[in-house]
Amino acid sequence: MKKLIATILSVFTISVLFAQNMNSVEADLLKSFSRIQYWASDGRGQDYSLDSLLAANQNFEKMLFQVTSKHAASLNHPFKSLVDKGLHISSAPNGKFRIYTWNTLTGGSMHFYKNLFQFKAGNQVLSEKDKNEEGDPGVFFRTVNVVHVGNKDYYLGYQIALLSSALSYHSMKVFSIDDKSLNSDAKLIKTKTGIRNQLGYEVDQTKESNSDLPMEQTMIEYDSKHKVISLPLIQADGKVTDKRIKYQLKGRYFEKI
Repeated sequence: MKKLIATILSVFTISVLFAQNMNSVEADLLKSFSRIQYWASDGRGQDYSLDSLLAANQNFEKMLFQVTSKHAASLNHPFKSLVDKGLHISSAPNGKFRIYTWNTLTGGSMHFYKNLFQFKAGNQVLSEKDKNEEGDPGVFFRTVNVVHVGNKDYYLGYQIALLSSALSYHSMKVFSIDDKSLNSDAKLIKTKTGIRNQLGYEVDQTKESNSDLPMEQTMIEYDSKHKVISLPLIQADGKVTDKRIKYQLKGRYFEKI
């Protein structure tokens, strides 16, 4: 009995220390993340400095990468204080893959985003930084879902690029974890032109026909129960209709139904 009590106390102590450690790490991250908003300042007044803002983003990305690649517990940590400040975290339902997204605040009507990908490969928790080219505004990852095909998990990331106040690009992108690296070009969608990594479309709300669209009508939906990706049908003139195009998992690939 004494050994059992000692074991329980030991596990409890380790859990408390682990939680305290992650809380301390989160506090340091919050300080770094807050510098981005500080240098962007409301209205971009006298405190605004592009060089300092870029440096703040780089410093936060570096710190987040270190935390997510060295602390396995971070894969399931909520980081509530950072989320409250604007960091978006999209986590797969199986707890093995998540994407951290934040607005760099370096854009105007075109939003510039940074992403960091964290995943579990075997017993290791690893991270990879964004590989965007210079000038690429990046995307906002709204959700991440998981689908099991064969003996492997694939991840469906719903990403949105905000190109202006009225122009956006939506797409569903497939990821997989291969050995100890993230495959951001996994192909799981069968179309008339071949096997693809993603499905996407542009929404232009400057068009009169799209000006009063409810947000839900412009977005991608995923039905995890029936494994169906649903996208709005967009006419050749750019009008977003209330009809949907659907792709369902049929054996090895998502196929149009």
